[in-house]
Amino acid sequence: MPMQADVERHPDPGTLLGFLHGDLPKGEAKVVVGHLLHGCPLCVAAVEPAALQFVRGCVPRSPAEYDGAVARAFHTAELRAGQLAMARATADREIATLLERAPAAELPAAAPAVEAAGLAGWARCEALLEASWTLRYTDPAGMVVLAALAATLAEKLDPEVCGAVHALDLQARAWAELGNAHRVSNDLLRAERTLDHALVCAERGTGDPLLLARIMDLSASLYTDLRRFREAAQLLDWVYRVYHRFGESQRAARALISKGISVGLANDYEQAIRLLGRGLADLDRESDPALVVTTVHALIDFTVRLDRFAEGDRLLRLARPLYERWADPLNRLKLHWLEGKVALGLGDPDRAEAEFLYVCDGFEQRRMPYTVAMVSLDLAALWLQQGRAEETRELVEEILETFRALHIGREAIAALLVLRRALERERATVGLVRNVASRLRRLEDLPGRS
Repeated sequence: MPMQADVERHPDPGTLLGFLHGDLPKGEAKVVVGHLLHGCPLCVAAVEPAALQFVRGCVPRSPAEYDGAVARAFHTAELRAGQLAMARATADREIATLLERAPAAELPAAAPAVEAAGLAGWARCEALLEASWTLRYTDPAGMVVLAALAATLAEKLDPEVCGAVHALDLQARAWAELGNAHRVSNDLLRAERTLDHALVCAERGTGDPLLLARIMDLSASLYTDLRRFREAAQLLDWVYRVYHRFGESQRAARALISKGISVGLANDYEQAIRLLGRGLADLDRESDPALVVTTVHALIDFTVRLDRFAEGDRLLRLARPLYERWADPLNRLKLHWLEGKVALGLGDPDRAEAEFLYVCDGFEQRRMPYTVAMVSLDLAALWLQQGRAEETRELVEEILETFRALHIGREAIAALLVLRRALERERATVGLVRNVASRLRRLEDLPGRS
């Protein structure tokens, strides 16, 4: 009989595949048999496609041909995988129906409908987490609500049914996704506390390296938002190695992209462009088009920040069909912002002004005053370049009022006061405006990042 520690330790994907093909040494195969017989929902789901194929067509079931324990392991895998697949399909339909009836933010009123124990509870928790993830670009508040319901449900799972350490793994995953949802909603303090709790759950669980990598991946995104760029880069290097080792190419590509964005926000634009290019080349573009848009936008943005306007213009022309097909309205608006910057850099001030005014109006309608202020700084540089000093002073005064109302940090206010004083003394230059904008840009999140 396998030791309890062996039962609770996840075999890695290569070991599971070797087991299904009969390539493992007898001792290693015995450990996998014990693990599957124990009923781990994660590994049962992982071997589902191959297990079903082998059990139904490729693997004889005669006890004379196969050890009884192996046959029972395959039978358990088939049975539990089928049950989990059915429960997940039911859960997906239930959550989709609830979301059709009401926005995600109103779902807590229907919380009893998504509670369940055993495999049904497990499946509903996973369905909630997946539904939460789909809202990351469009409904941050709803993303938080669904992830919170998933975390609550994960805490209620019966450890006797699901396995204590496996239930802890699911709790860790749910709390991690909730932490990320708080980050997307700009509640960074709560995000950090929730991700810390997720790590505690994971440390008490199976020690699954892919789960730990996911938590570290989300923590790196939080560190980027907190401007702890070096820590974010170090985490993402480890995350990339884990994903690469386990053949998770899509997740590895995401880690490269996340590092590229973090490095770019730290003003190392050249390295950021290289990382984003590598990540984009490795990405399965059809499986996550929203991430492709985010990556392309960041790549063009960092290119423009290097004043490589002709290259930025070429990339924009190539990217427009991508935006038209996949970008949400907010990212399309930010595309116009980039187009205004490129137009200004290429010496077309009329088009640049039209784009900046259009973008300011769009962000005002969406009640995004900080972003309006950032676009207004680009407009101020343009007006100052044209000798429209009085209009520039009025615009900078509006930006100051916005920052004060938003309680933006003293460093940002101080930079704007320097600019205002220079305008009053008629000593302001376009270079000064751009320097102030560059300093304030470190407070700004890139569009659509997750």
